[in-house]
Amino acid sequence: MLNIRIFDQTQLSGSYLVDDSGCINMPLLGPVQAGGQGTDTLEAAITSALQKAGLILHPAVAVEVSTYRPFYILGEATTPGQYPFRPGMTALTAISIAQGFTYRGCQDYVGVTRDTGSNAVQYRAPTSALVQPGDVITVFERRF
Repeated sequence: MLNIRIFDQTQLSGSYLVDDSGCINMPLLGPVQAGGQGTDTLEAAITSALQKAGLILHPAVAVEVSTYRPFYILGEATTPGQYPFRPGMTALTAISIAQGFTYRGCQDYVGVTRDTGSNAVQYRAPTSALVQPGDVITVFERRF
């Protein structure tokens, strides 16, 4: 979910949901590609689209992310499930949000499943690895 503010244009400003194709649907502009772009790049794209359409001569656009996709914890975490993403999270931080490891949980590494757009990639990562929105983190059972 993105909050987009266009100075002095309350009818165009508001919250926009990024759909499965990575686009937001803005009034008068139609679909605008937002997925895979930073907020600065998206601000520039919206500014350019507004100028090309001749709607606003000098638009001032501000974009901020209001809600990220959740991440998921599976396996030997105390309370596995879906949790809200926060920027800068590591796998260990994510597991602590899920109330930590069970007594059987492996604390050295985790499994991460990440959707890269065309397919899902699975890999083993240290607990210090950064988490991205939509990641599925699997806490393995340790070997005795």
